[in-house]
Amino acid sequence: MDLSTSAGRLIASLVGAVASHEGEQRTDRQKLAYRTRAEAGEWHFSRRPFGYRREGRAVVLVPEEAEVLRDVLHRYYDLGQSRHSIMRDLNARKIQTPQGKPWGIIQVRDLLGNPHYAGISTYNGEVVGTGNWEPMVDQFTWKRWQSSLAKRRRKSTFTTATHLLSGIVRCGVCGGVCYRKARAGSGGAQYTCQASSCTSRSVQMLDEYVEMVMIARLQSPDALATREPISEPVEHLIDEAQETHRKLDELAELLVEGVLTAQGVRDASKPLRARLITLEHRLDQVNAATARLPLTGMGAEVTQQWNETLTLTEKRSLIRSLMTVTLLPLGNGDNRTFRPDAVRIEWVQ
Repeated sequence: MDLSTSAGRLIASLVGAVASHEGEQRTDRQKLAYRTRAEAGEWHFSRRPFGYRREGRAVVLVPEEAEVLRDVLHRYYDLGQSRHSIMRDLNARKIQTPQGKPWGIIQVRDLLGNPHYAGISTYNGEVVGTGNWEPMVDQFTWKRWQSSLAKRRRKSTFTTATHLLSGIVRCGVCGGVCYRKARAGSGGAQYTCQASSCTSRSVQMLDEYVEMVMIARLQSPDALATREPISEPVEHLIDEAQETHRKLDELAELLVEGVLTAQGVRDASKPLRARLITLEHRLDQVNAATARLPLTGMGAEVTQQWNETLTLTEKRSLIRSLMTVTLLPLGNGDNRTFRPDAVRIEWVQ
């Protein structure tokens, strides 16, 4: 082909297009073949998984590895041991990966999350059938384990707050979230902007002020309208929060493995943590109905129920669902005196 002529360039482009099309067709055929094999129950792998080996076209158990694997799965899912402790134990016992290397946290994570061990056939992460190999555990046990694992992650993600307004209060300067921080040189503590310490307030005084405003709101004549349960599914929120939490766990693992630096983890985790805060906020709003139900009285009864009946989680849910709390800059003057005018409270419509 003479590429110096228009006809030559045309022929070259046609030949290239045909070759590209054939390459794409070959890829599509391979993908279809892999999916068909997975749907038929075949387990295709290029690197041998721990606990199994291939004999001809059949996938069979490796007895000594199968015993170790069942013990590892039991310790992680039933006993609640961490992946790091399992990794250290495997390496201390000189048990190697199928590739003859020491265990890393990524390899342990993949080992514990592989649905093939329950005889579940997948293609690109999608369940497509039941495998034709002998499973390590039955599918009912595997699904129970995954459910308990999701609850464990959800608990660690959403019930860690120990102070009324931690993670709820916003900074009026940068819009960041404020968390409790011990104040050096005294026994007190402050809610401080996590981003740049733009604003801060006494934990005790801000808690008392917000509780006073909240109780007054709940005692108002139209307060019953704020106690109506919110009917909205939360499964998609929980799923996204779990996925975000999983990504944060993976970043921590990459730091341990030395794949990422501490600064790289901080940069990558910043948008994930911001999204997690948003999801927690929305979950609290949707689930606030469970906190509203105990408030059945009016007037002084509301004050008593708030102080004696509601848990910290229920109080936080009510606050998130009904108001936003923003700390405004104090400016000049006595910063030791609590100023309600420097706290902006807006009611959620």
